[in-house]
Amino acid sequence: MKRILLFKHWLNKSTKNKFEKNKKISVTAVSHKLGVTHLCLCLANFLSSGLKKPVLYIEISDDSQLLGFVGEHQMKYKDITCYKYMDVVYALGCNTSVASYLINEWDGYVIVDFDKLTPENASIYNQCDKQFLIGSLMPWCKRDVYRFINNMEGVVDMKNIGFLTKSNEVNDKALFNIKKYDSIQGLPIINNPFRLKEPDFEALFQLIE
Repeated sequence: MKRILLFKHWLNKSTKNKFEKNKKISVTAVSHKLGVTHLCLCLANFLSSGLKKPVLYIEISDDSQLLGFVGEHQMKYKDITCYKYMDVVYALGCNTSVASYLINEWDGYVIVDFDKLTPENASIYNQCDKQFLIGSLMPWCKRDVYRFINNMEGVVDMKNIGFLTKSNEVNDKALFNIKKYDSIQGLPIINNPFRLKEPDFEALFQLIE
């Protein structure tokens, strides 16, 4: 009950109509283990538990990372096998055709978790209203960013991508002299996507609006 009251208290101070239009939000990274799934879970639970929005979570991956955790309650949506956990509907291990179909059919918010963005599945990324890329500005990590740009330039619109990096790197743009991204934001630091706290709300709101 306390957590629900915190959400209501926070939302009263914000512009409710910013959440009226359903959005499709995609997240990928320049390499593995940078927090794509963690951020997607944060966004999905913020929208569902906090704002009471219908949320579809699409995992584009050959091997689901989430099935063992959220896969207890199986259901069907448009004849597609999905799973429901804490009011979020999960479509796990999707290929491009299934993901595209679900995105077009779902009436609500969609969060798309990319295990790896490739030219073959980039059409899904491009369907989304908000597109995020997680990476690092540190000199020893730049190679991954350059590789991503080389592989995906012309396939996705780099100017539409929000680049997310560790918060303490955001102001050090001298480390990142690539002019491909108009937006560089700090990656929200959230301990548990399923137990969001009031200090987490604003950072997630800023990504969604």
